[in-house]
Amino acid sequence: QLTLAHLLRDGALERHLRVRVAKPDIAAHLLIAQLKTGGGAAQTVKADVGGQGGDAQITARIENPRWEGLPEDFFGNTPIALQADIRLDVPELPVDFRLSHALATVRGHATLGGHVKGTARLELRSLTPVAALAGLELNGSAQAAAALDINAGKTSATLEGTLAITGGDE
Repeated sequence: QLTLAHLLRDGALERHLRVRVAKPDIAAHLLIAQLKTGGGAAQTVKADVGGQGGDAQITARIENPRWEGLPEDFFGNTPIALQADIRLDVPELPVDFRLSHALATVRGHATLGGHVKGTARLELRSLTPVAALAGLELNGSAQAAAALDINAGKTSATLEGTLAITGGDE
C-alpha cells in the first residue's frame, strides 16, 4: 500500500502489480479516495486490471464525480464506468472500450502502438440535462461517431452526428 497525501489531498492510492514481459500476466488494483483536482473531484476512483498471456481487462468506476462549471448534481448518484479489453502482447496494442453513465455511453476501438488509430461512437440518451446548462428546455437525444488517425506526424479526425430534438423553447 502506498499513500501519496502530497499528491492527493486527504486521499490514498493502493496499488498491486505483477507483470511478465513477453506475454504479460497482470493484476493491479487502484483505489483513490476523496480525489480533488484543479477542475473537479470524486468521492472514489476504483480500477482493476487483470489478464494473462497478453490479454488484459480494465474496469474502473468514478463515484460521485463533480466537475467545475457543472451543477453539483449533474451526474447524480450514478458512477462513470469504464470497461476495456487490450492486447499487450502485439505491437499494435488494440483496445476495445466502453465508457458509460446514465447520461451517455461511448464505445470504441483503437490501436495505440506506433500508428494510433481509433473510432468511437457516442450515444447521449437525453439532451435535457445538457440543454439545461444553457438555460434551454429541450428534449431529445444525440449520437455521434468519431475517427482519429495519427501516423508519421500527420493527424486526421472526423466527427459526424445526429440530433433528434423534440419540444423546446419557442
